[in-house]
Amino acid sequence: MSATSTRRSARPDVKPTERQRAKPALALLSAAGIAALCWTATAGADMRRAEFQSEMQRIDNEFDAAKARCDSYGGNAHDICLAEARGNLQVAKAELEERKTPSTRTRYKVLVARAEANFDVAAEECDEGTSAAKDACVEQAREALARDKAAARKRQNNR
Repeated sequence: MSATSTRRSARPDVKPTERQRAKPALALLSAAGIAALCWTATAGADMRRAEFQSEMQRIDNEFDAAKARCDSYGGNAHDICLAEARGNLQVAKAELEERKTPSTRTRYKVLVARAEANFDVAAEECDEGTSAAKDACVEQAREALARDKAAARKRQNNR
């Protein structure tokens, strides 16, 4: 017996040349399948990007509307209104980023944005007081900011 006759084929009815022709076809089919999967994943990412951009545009439009409403106020009320509008803008952007890529880091950024927005509004509200009362009010706002940031760090580290 020769060496070729002792070797068994996995499929005796298929000649080696037919098996060789089937390999490129199988490779082509698997490549087409992988390409189709990649295309659908990319299409989904584009849709998310478009949704993200439309939400960002909505947030900017809401900020512009809030800023226009603030123009009807005068003095410190105008400053407080603008601080609230800017704070809402920053918090909304941070929340949108957190929805886009949820993680402990983006959640931390949302909590910090809220804390800073609260501080900015409180600091503007303190402007109405006298010198000593204003200083005490601002100090309380700073303490609240530090407390909120520490709570956010603690929450981030616990996860």
